[in-house]
Amino acid sequence: MNNNWIHSVSTSYLTEVVKIKKPRVLLTALEGQWDLKEKDLTELKKVSDLTVRFFTKKDRMTEKKLAEMCDGYNHLMLNADFLPMQFYSKTNTCKISPEFYQYDSVKQLDAFNIDYTDADLFSPVSAVKNKIIIQTCPNVTTRSVAESVVAEILIHAKKRVLDYTKEEYSKPVKNLSKSTVGIVGFGNIGRTCYSILSGFGCKFLVNDVRSFPGVTNTSLEELFKKSNIIIIQIPSIDGRRNNHSNVGMVNETLLNKCSDAIIINLATDYIVNRKHMCRAIQNGNVSGYSTEDLHAESATESTKKIFENFPQVHVCKSNAFDTQESRDAVKKIWINNTVSGVQGNLINVWGTV
Repeated sequence: MNNNWIHSVSTSYLTEVVKIKKPRVLLTALEGQWDLKEKDLTELKKVSDLTVRFFTKKDRMTEKKLAEMCDGYNHLMLNADFLPMQFYSKTNTCKISPEFYQYDSVKQLDAFNIDYTDADLFSPVSAVKNKIIIQTCPNVTTRSVAESVVAEILIHAKKRVLDYTKEEYSKPVKNLSKSTVGIVGFGNIGRTCYSILSGFGCKFLVNDVRSFPGVTNTSLEELFKKSNIIIIQIPSIDGRRNNHSNVGMVNETLLNKCSDAIIINLATDYIVNRKHMCRAIQNGNVSGYSTEDLHAESATESTKKIFENFPQVHVCKSNAFDTQESRDAVKKIWINNTVSGVQGNLINVWGTV
């Protein structure tokens, strides 16, 4: 998929939406999720016929129920947290299947406004094929995630994982000023990590599909071979590369090139082959690994269960959205996306940001 295709769908959307005096908008959210107040919705109510529905974690949604919920609306503002983990595919390509967009009630939608940056969970390629725009909330957790990455680096570099054995403690700790940091994915979070870690005196290697002024792109093989610390910050599905999948990209071929490396993966744990990571730790290629558990509700798939016998692994829970700055930013951008869209000014469209 390229931006020209997305642009043509966006143009078609704008042509149609301006004909509607007050498009029908459905806002869905978990109770208390974004601390929504009446004043937050003032502008949205001026330009649309707004309905607000709150859900709880107990309201187990299915694709059919979600499709029925779309009935009669032009825009759906969706907080995805009430969608059950069963919507995940094994490769994390999407929560919602491409077939979802074939429901008649969904076909009438003009736009999905998703309150997370991870819009690939909603199969945006299929959405655009069905002439449905997906808007996202970019960059709302950039600083928060980057700071979490640095915190995880320090946990491993200074041996602060509480259940490290005496044997692991006998190994010397790492000084960041002597470390080469490899950053896989030099987007907003990757660049913020670069900025923060520059203050520690680190050297850097960067790998990205794009080029950046003053930054030399390094091959993945060289980056994994030469880096003491590796930060992974790429999407599981890359909309900039024709929906290219990065699932399982970090495998034994790359991990075998490491030597006593610390790897921090707070992007999505599907990017790293977990069984290969276990072997890399056993072989001494990797001395510390941090990741988030996206399989938490599935006992057989649980990342925590797979790594339970590896004290060098820190499986953490994402709290990037827990900062007040992130919550305020999400709410503001999420609402502004729809306010602008129904007035004929599409912003933050998936595939263009």
